[in-house]
Amino acid sequence: MLFIAYAEQHPGALPGGAGLMLALAALGGLLGALGYGAVRWRSTTATRTWVIALLMAASYLPLLALPGPYAMAGLSLLSGIGLAPLLAAAFVLIAELAPTGTVTEAFAWLITLFATGNAAGYAVSGALVEGSLLRVAVCAAAGIGVGGVLLFACRGWFRPAAADAPALTVLAA
Repeated sequence: MLFIAYAEQHPGALPGGAGLMLALAALGGLLGALGYGAVRWRSTTATRTWVIALLMAASYLPLLALPGPYAMAGLSLLSGIGLAPLLAAAFVLIAELAPTGTVTEAFAWLITLFATGNAAGYAVSGALVEGSLLRVAVCAAAGIGVGGVLLFACRGWFRPAAADAPALTVLAA
């Protein structure tokens, strides 16, 4: 939402406007994924997930400056770097935590939570954009930061399911 609102307030400043900034964020995601895949991780998946979430929130903080269009384009690239690694780490974490036989359902819950968070974020930032771009930028950084802090605070709960843990079954009607 921030990129769209920014482009609307700076018409013609960047070729492609919001599309260019979203494409740069996607390129950042690709670069982040390549970097994430190239590293041999020594930390636990839970630790890696909350660290990446906090780093992703930090990558959004420079957007609060709402700089000129070319600097904003560069920050768009930077802000995208953490998303793909965060999603990859989250899916690995879910696979480690889910009891045997429930991984598919657990992945569905992760996707549902991700989509719900996106929808809520768009709704809030859409309401805020009427007043100020800065409010939208703060909302984006705060939302990701809160998620990272929650992951950190709850990291003790992230223990892989025991191999003999019973799988929950859902009966179809």
